[in-house]
Amino acid sequence: MAEDGRALQLAAVKGDVAAMHLLLDHPSADAEAMMMHKDSDHGGETVLMLAGYCDHVEAKRLLLNNPSADAAAMMMLANINGVTAFMFAADRGHVDAVRVLLDHPSSDAAAMMMHKDSDHGGETVLMLAAMNGHADAMRLLLDHPSADAAAMMIQTNSEGSTALMYATRNGHADAMCLLLDHPSADAAAMTMHSSSTGVTALMAAADHGHMDAVRVLLDHPSVDAAAMMMLTESGWWTALMFAACYGHTDAMRLLLDHPSVDTAAMMAVHSPGGVSVLTAAAQFAAGSSNINIYAPSHSGAPLLLLLRRVAVESQPGDDAQHAHMSEVMEALCQGLQSNAMFDNDTPDDARDECVRLLLARGARMVPTWCNSPVLSRIIRDLAQLASVPQLLNEAVVGVVFAQRQSKRPRDDA
Repeated sequence: MAEDGRALQLAAVKGDVAAMHLLLDHPSADAEAMMMHKDSDHGGETVLMLAGYCDHVEAKRLLLNNPSADAAAMMMLANINGVTAFMFAADRGHVDAVRVLLDHPSSDAAAMMMHKDSDHGGETVLMLAAMNGHADAMRLLLDHPSADAAAMMIQTNSEGSTALMYATRNGHADAMCLLLDHPSADAAAMTMHSSSTGVTALMAAADHGHMDAVRVLLDHPSVDAAAMMMLTESGWWTALMFAACYGHTDAMRLLLDHPSVDTAAMMAVHSPGGVSVLTAAAQFAAGSSNINIYAPSHSGAPLLLLLRRVAVESQPGDDAQHAHMSEVMEALCQGLQSNAMFDNDTPDDARDECVRLLLARGARMVPTWCNSPVLSRIIRDLAQLASVPQLLNEAVVGVVFAQRQSKRPRDDA
């Protein structure tokens, strides 16, 4: 019987309806057992799952309408991962296959739409469709008479992620708009929702650099963009910090240029570990092991973008800013890429401007910087131009004086 079941599955994969008829209608066939058979070698799929996966709609109709079929039971059967035939069809965006299952007289459409898989984090059919950007399949699900669309949209997987977060993570702006604009959607709540680790949809979009996704979230009329941008991942990182540490400067600009942004407040956010968005950007530039060491390249562009937004020049008594800028400078000088940046004085306008802006905004001098030809050159230039605040000028002059003293002939020579 297992061999007959496998033969039926092979015919369904090919969409060979005639062969399926022959197998099911044979006098010695146990048609019901064949249709309920699960493949033991490839995850426990049934013939209905495979027909849906391959988008063979007529094969699905043949199976569901067979006189020996327990159609209701077939539709609720799941493979070893808890994935049903309905979920296979939605995951692939096969709208006609989804419709056949939803509209069959024996289907429990409401239960099928609320079902969660058991081995992939508790995903629902809407999450799978959203993850792959299948807007037509999502629309069919949400607008079905049996659907509790509001409940489906706020359902979460085992990590607290919603369908919106699945769509956002993969940059599917059309799917995001479909969810946020649906009559049953509470867009404000959906965009402020965070997963069990504190990640919001905006953080996911910024983390992956999905520009259209960031724009959809920030510009939706029901969203409190200012509040959303200030949310932190369980008290740690904001969306801007996620974008900065992965080098997504375009996403950073969208956040920083939004009319609702409070730039100073966003710059001032520090994680419990003391990391600010400026520090994160400096660590990214330096290739720090604390940040995204797997990035294909490290750049000072995110840091430079942020430093240009720190409009207020440092004042002698601004100890908080002095300390903050010093932390950023230290992060820039301590990473896997730092030696490459500072030991060889090759032309790098972005690097040089980052250092100049940090010094101008209050970064304190460290004597060991004299060992870097890059930093020594920039410090000398600033001292000659008197383009840093008085507090820093004193330190710069001290460093330059020390360098000159070390080069003077000794009196006893």
